[in-house]
Parts: sequence; C-alpha cells; structure tokens
Amino acid sequence: MRKIIFIVLIIVSIMMEAKIRKPAVAGSFYAGDAKELRQDVQNCFSRCKNPLMENVQAVIVPHAGYVFSGVTAASAFAAINPDAEYEHIFLLGPSHHVYLGKASVNIGVSAYATPLGNVPVDTALCKDLMEKSDAITYAQEAHESEHCLEVELPFLQYHMKKLPSIVPIIIATQELTTLKKIADTLKPYLNEKNLFVISSDFSHYPAYKDAEIVDGLTKDSIMTGKVEAFVNATLHNQELGIDHLATSACGMAPIATLLMMTENDANIKPHHVMYCNSGDSPYGRKDKVVGYHSFVLQNESTYKKCLREE
Repeated sequence: MRKIIFIVLIIVSIMMEAKIRKPAVAGSFYAGDAKELRQDVQNCFSRCKNPLMENVQAVIVPHAGYVFSGVTAASAFAAINPDAEYEHIFLLGPSHHVYLGKASVNIGVSAYATPLGNVPVDTALCKDLMEKSDAITYAQEAHESEHCLEVELPFLQYHMKKLPSIVPIIIATQELTTLKKIADTLKPYLNEKNLFVISSDFSHYPAYKDAEIVDGLTKDSIMTGKVEAFVNATLHNQELGIDHLATSACGMAPIATLLMMTENDANIKPHHVMYCNSGDSPYGRKDKVVGYHSFVLQNESTYKKCLREE
C-alpha cells in the first residue's frame, strides 16, 4: 500500500510540475541564477530616482534584456507602493511568434516560474474572460516561448511585498475592432483592486538620433491618453522615411487596448517616467537601436478619495 501511495504521489507531483510554465529566456534576457538575478534587479531599482505614487492603475514597461532596458522598466515598477495589495495583476503583451487574430489567455499553466520562484495564474478568471468574449481564446503556442510577460515578473517579485495571482494575456492581432472587444471585456477589471502591466518596447532599428525623434512623438501621443492619437502617431512615424524603422511600438496592440479602456476616464492620468534606447547601453550599437519608454497611469479619483478619508 505504501508503494502504491508513493507512486501516486510521484504521478501527482509530475502532473503539477507540468502545469508550471518554465522560464523561456532566463539566462539570456536576465540572469538564470536566483542570487545573481536578485542582485541585478536590486541594482536596477537602486538607479531609480522617481517617487512612489499611490493608486497606480497601470504601467507601460519595456521587455528587452535587462542590460538594455532594466532600469527603464524598474523606474515604472518603483513608482508602485510595494505595500499595495492588488487582487490580480493583468499582464498584457504582444505576440512575437504567432498571429491569432485575437488575444490568448494562458489557462494551460497554474503558475509562471522564474529563478525567484513561482507566480500563480488565476486560471478561473482566465477562463471567465474567454467565456465573455470571442476575441479571447487560449493558444499554447502564444505563450510557451514568448518573453514579453515573463521578463516583467522578477521586477514584481522583487518589489511587491504581496504578489497576487496574474492574468497573462498575449494579444496576437492589431485589428482595432478586435482590440476594442478585448478592451471592453477587460475594462470592468480596471479598478483599484487590480494592476495592469503593459509590455512594449518602442522604435525598432533606426539610428540613435532618429529613435529619439520617433520615440518622442510616440510618447507625446500616449500622454494625450487617446488611442486615436497613439495610432495616428505610429502611422505618421512610418511616413517620415526614417531608415530601418520597422515599428514605433512592438506592443502597439496592448498599449492601444489600455488606452481604449482609459481614454474616457478623466481620473486616470498618464505620467512619463523614463526613456532610453539600446544605444545607451555599453552593449548596444548606435546605428540600429531599440527604444524603451516607461509610463505610469495613476487613478486620481481613488487617490483623492484616500486623501479625504485621512
């Protein structure tokens, strides 16, 4: 009987292990060793000079290797009160590998693993989102080797004292009508109980000075809070004739989705936190760079309510 129980426990353990998403880019985009990774993330946060902001509703952060964009990403996460107790963190990022014509939520795993530990996935909520919208599905291939959400997790694991379950969403379309469906489905969750993390790099492959121009125009459009201004800026940038400019924002879809959720809410204010590009890194080139912005969106209505209650 003991032997049978032992075998059953092994099988259960293997089944549970199979539900953990293993890191796809540990050891390349960031350190694969826990001690080294924690030190790297700590160093990123130590270089952030911006103050804490209460009632952070969303952040827009880059997803490149930490030697290129780690400090820029940390600068947005550093604005979040580490004592904040969110119920969920919604992670939205673009697909670098597949096109689905819709978004994919990851119901195939119970947690995401990083060298700093496991982060639970709220699969029940993921399934609920699928039931609510035909623009949201599950496709394993959209998640298994995708890096854009994974690289944000060590920052959250290091910074937040209480890390809630996550809702990982890969948006594998840029069709605006589909993005509007996704935004409408997610908007009820855009409140003080939840944090939205939007993963996006910005200009891809122009020269250093050209990147500063393009990324500046894109930043200004996001600061308007209007999705139309943002989309028009990306189209305008393509018409400038800048050499080697492949895109103004690889995360155009998740950024547009966020703006669709927030643009009619006068209480949600965007704050630009930091900009750099890969040419600023000692490991980067100047002739072809990738741009990195970080933004924080603050819910001022919740902030003012807290002030009244104090």
